[in-house]
Amino acid sequence: MQWEQSYRLIDVVRTNPSISAEELQLEGASIGIEISTRTAFRFLERFRSTKGDIVKSFRPHLQVVANVMRDADPEQFLTASSIQEKALEQGISLHLSTVYRILHRLVATGTAVQQEIKGATFYTWKRETSHHGHVKCVMCGRTVEFHKDYLDGLAKNICSSFDFEFQAFDLTLLAKCKHCQQFPTES
Repeated sequence: MQWEQSYRLIDVVRTNPSISAEELQLEGASIGIEISTRTAFRFLERFRSTKGDIVKSFRPHLQVVANVMRDADPEQFLTASSIQEKALEQGISLHLSTVYRILHRLVATGTAVQQEIKGATFYTWKRETSHHGHVKCVMCGRTVEFHKDYLDGLAKNICSSFDFEFQAFDLTLLAKCKHCQQFPTES
């Protein structure tokens, strides 16, 4: 369940605090949110145990995941499992599904960046450094980050020519790395 869906379901429960899991499932479906009865039951359980502040129960976990990502080497790509392991090294046990929910939230808010490399999903903390781009191999998925100061100026010029105000850019160049150049491109 996505965070925006949780907020919509919170409104449903606030208007009818004695709603059952089955009724919540039906109400959710009527507003376009498909959830199982089990998920509805867990949602109601969490809502009632936190006295309506369902997000509150995730805050300590959110902080743990954020700290693990912030403390990681800026060039290191983390998987949800590696974040879970690093938290466990600090004595904090997180369920993998909780890590994924938090990562989804961090990516949605622009705090973290998600990348697919060789079919695996990796996450990095979005750092407030200079803008940068990536070169990604179309065959093996290897990704290299690069920084070029002139890209900011180029991006600002392009934006101003279309009457936009430059905020940031996300540049990924697709290419073949040196290793994969020896293999023919599949058609």
